[in-house]
Amino acid sequence: MKYITFRLGQFMVKKTIIGRNRSREHPEKGRFNAADFNEITKMTWKNYRELLPHAPKFTNYGNRKMMDSGVLSLALYRAMTVIVDDRDYAIELAGDILWKYYAMDVKPSRLMSRMLFRDPYKQVDFQLRLGIKYQFCPPAYKWEYHAAPDGINMDFYRCPICDYFKKQGDDALEFFQKTWCLFDFALPDIMADKGVFRYTRPQTLSKGDDVCDMKFIFLKPRVQ
Repeated sequence: MKYITFRLGQFMVKKTIIGRNRSREHPEKGRFNAADFNEITKMTWKNYRELLPHAPKFTNYGNRKMMDSGVLSLALYRAMTVIVDDRDYAIELAGDILWKYYAMDVKPSRLMSRMLFRDPYKQVDFQLRLGIKYQFCPPAYKWEYHAAPDGINMDFYRCPICDYFKKQGDDALEFFQKTWCLFDFALPDIMADKGVFRYTRPQTLSKGDDVCDMKFIFLKPRVQ
């Protein structure tokens, strides 16, 4: 499984990086090429092997998969900070790579939901319930789920990925906040047709709040 993850990660890095500017402020430094790609993947895998033994261990497969993804994303970010001299640009590039993986990971559950339901509300409800059953499941995660007529509220009170990044230092936490935490705001458009849901999150665990109070607000009339 880790080998497949690594190969998939290589594909995402190559697809995202090659051809991009090496420096956002100094385009005269040229663009990323195959040699840069090889160096980034080599450093990422090295960082991953060093970080993984010290990461929390879980018996549940979904919990392990999520933590493994967190460790791999940190390994990638640290590789990018060596290659790129601008930390904000390193976060942007690593985030672009991770988003492609993140969006691809959602596609199977969206396909299943569209095969089962016409109502986009039921499609999103199905996908969210699938996620909390198999990936964000107790005891590693603690949450409350509320489905109301006008939307879905999902409150997270414990997130081991967030706790992990907090322990890696302020730099790692900032990376987590600007990638993982912000990805959620694009979720409605990849879980349902654009404009069907709006996502808000007034409070966030990574910012020091007691909860991530995620709200998927339904914007269209229900399908009868």
